[in-house]
Amino acid sequence: MPMPRTLTGRRSGTPILSGFLLLLAATVVACSNDTVPATAPASIQSAAPVTGAPVTPSPATTGSPAPASPVASNPTTAPARPALVGAAIDALARTRSYRLVLAAREGRTSDRYEILTVNRPSSAWSGSLESTAGIVRAIVIAERGWLDRGSGSYVRTNVAEARAAVGIDAVDRIFDALDDPDLERDLRLVGREEHNGSQADRYHATPGAGGSVDVWIAPEGHLIAISSSAWPATDDAVQVEISDVDDPANVVEPPS
Repeated sequence: MPMPRTLTGRRSGTPILSGFLLLLAATVVACSNDTVPATAPASIQSAAPVTGAPVTPSPATTGSPAPASPVASNPTTAPARPALVGAAIDALARTRSYRLVLAAREGRTSDRYEILTVNRPSSAWSGSLESTAGIVRAIVIAERGWLDRGSGSYVRTNVAEARAAVGIDAVDRIFDALDDPDLERDLRLVGREEHNGSQADRYHATPGAGGSVDVWIAPEGHLIAISSSAWPATDDAVQVEISDVDDPANVVEPPS
């Protein structure tokens, strides 16, 4: 069954909100050098050398090696690492279930997506898209789909139509655009704080002229939230919130 990237970690779908997403792929202006560089959570971090002056190796010692520092010793150069945002988005596919709310604004146009995803023991999702045209809801369980275009009643449909109706492809493309190498280089670790009731590492970037992007990632490596404002244009904004990760109450059932 074709599933959203937020379920499988793969890129898919035809671009929707194309103007917004093309702008999201624009080059990001580098942040100032006096901030601490971002480092991926331990669950997705790979070892990488830190740039700087050569260091003479010390004699070998016995015992367990000291853990690598989560912050590079050179504050002006971020270490090589897996794509931070992309890895955090893809890690959602390894959870049992979660709820996603994504609000996107492009100029005067606003859309709100709500998706409940169940990855295991069997894949299913339910979602809604709220826009100026109204609210559309869909349910997909395995290869079965149901769609409510605002009448209050669900009718049987195929999976592709259900995806398109509630903008699953748009959500995938927004995530693909946020998984941007230039943005990755500019993200800097702020520290650990509570967000959506969970501990999360917060990263921040100030791309463009007055733009602001914050990303919260759980210690386990999966995405908690993204907040983007005034980037790539002053009237654009994206807000992503992930909640109820692995909550036993996350159940998708056929409409009654």
